[in-house]
Amino acid sequence: MTLYNLSASSIIYKSLDLLRSMYVKTKITDFHQDEYKDWVADLSCGHSRHFRHNPPFQVCEWVKSPQGRDTYIGFELACKICESSDV
Repeated sequence: MTLYNLSASSIIYKSLDLLRSMYVKTKITDFHQDEYKDWVADLSCGHSRHFRHNPPFQVCEWVKSPQGRDTYIGFELACKICESSDV
């Protein structure tokens, strides 16, 4: 039996689409330093995100070396700005 002319599979697909839209994924394309010498990831969506190695608050030791940053090029993560409903 279908509810409101929706099959179980269409409900599942609609739910998956909703979940996907809640978590907007982007990729790290490059890194640069800001005016304070903190490392900033350039994202494929056009936004940016800081990565600071500031133990014990933020532990991102990999950001301190070119090899460490290179391993994160192409890394997929959620963009908090894209996910924001204010944009």
